Parts: sequence; C-alpha cells; structure tokens
Amino acid sequence: MNQHKPTKQADSLKTRVETSLHRHGLDVIAATDLGDRTIELSGLIDSVNDFAFAVAIARTVPGVARVVYRRERN
Repeated sequence: MNQHKPTKQADSLKTRVETSLHRHGLDVIAATDLGDRTIELSGLIDSVNDFAFAVAIARTVPGVARVVYRRERN
C-alpha cells in the first residue's frame, strides 16, 4: 500500500505560511501544502488588497515557489 503521508517538512511549510498570515492579521485564511513547493490558500478574503497581501506573505516564506487560491463561498 502506497499512502501519501505528509512529511515534517511539508507540515512545517504549511505551519510557517499560516503563522505568517496570522501574524499579519489574516486569521481566516488557511494554508495547505500541495507538494512541489506549492501552497494553496483558502478562506474568505474581503478585498483585492487583502488577497494580494495574503499571496505576497505566502510567497515570502522560505520554501514556497507557487501560491494558488481556492475561494470559499458563503
């Protein structure tokens, strides 16, 4: 059986991104490590400025090469 298990490094990348987002007041955004240095952001973002800010923050985290966003709807 070949099950995908997140590595500590993958968990660490997710944690580092979420910590950075939360440090900047973006507590409603969650991060998921999709592998291959790609982070998916999800959550309700109120404005285009907050969206751009969240992506910029995630991109500055060491180890992140790509950021994608999945919008949640009410």
